[in-house]
Amino acid sequence: MTKHLFILLIATALVSCSDMATENPLAGDLPKDFEVSEYSKINPDVAMAQIAIAINKKNAIAKDSLIALNLNLNNSEIADCATFLSDKDLAKDIYLNFVGCPRKGWNKKAPCEGQEAFFGWNNQTYSAETSCSVKGCWSGGWDMPMGIDECPSMGCEFESLSDLWESKVSKYSDRKIQSDQADSVFSTLMAICAFNTLQGDGVPSVQKDKDFIEDYVKNRIDSTLIARHFIMAGRYEGRPYKYCNSNEDELRTSDMAVVLSGSGGEFYDYHANLFCLKEEDGKVYKIK
Repeated sequence: MTKHLFILLIATALVSCSDMATENPLAGDLPKDFEVSEYSKINPDVAMAQIAIAINKKNAIAKDSLIALNLNLNNSEIADCATFLSDKDLAKDIYLNFVGCPRKGWNKKAPCEGQEAFFGWNNQTYSAETSCSVKGCWSGGWDMPMGIDECPSMGCEFESLSDLWESKVSKYSDRKIQSDQADSVFSTLMAICAFNTLQGDGVPSVQKDKDFIEDYVKNRIDSTLIARHFIMAGRYEGRPYKYCNSNEDELRTSDMAVVLSGSGGEFYDYHANLFCLKEEDGKVYKIK
């Protein structure tokens, strides 16, 4: 599997579905220039969530098979996940392109900006403006941690996930990391393993993992669900749906949102405006 093949396959698969105005019954609820391929490229977590859900359903069936074989379910899950994580190149691709984590580290105690401000398929801090803790992601980045000169405060990790990889995967395999609640790398490993297919015969196989993901990406990504995501969630979250033109210069801020309260606490509702991503600085701007 070549580097970033999965993400390239998704882009190719969705390009033919990009004309939502003529092909999708939801087009009347979308901006006139909405293209599912561009929205997916900017917000890769949307398509990736479809894959994670499919894997979760497949794994539920595999668990029944493991139980029928009288195999220890917990041991099997740990061994299968550890095997998946042992392929570091695959793990990197999943971390950056499926979980949607930034390659470069960031300051957790400063406002989110750039990629960490809105990527992450399970990101719960989308609108953070005073701190930036992206769920499932290591703030040291994959292989580009911030230097002390870039981050003199206490909000940065100066070791990258790549630097820590072998020791953390070994710790997970030995079941030591699970009991260490202070070890935030554990949540990152679990976010990556959300894309691991559990084998019902109890024999882990990275090749079968890759084959399942590749087949799903090529043949089963639902472009209508991606468009519906923008209508039902993305617009309210203030997600950028396209790249900015040169005249967009007003940064998205919480002042553009209505603060609502729900069972999970307060959240920002940005649906009154539309937003774009500026490629030059990785920031989100209001569309004029």
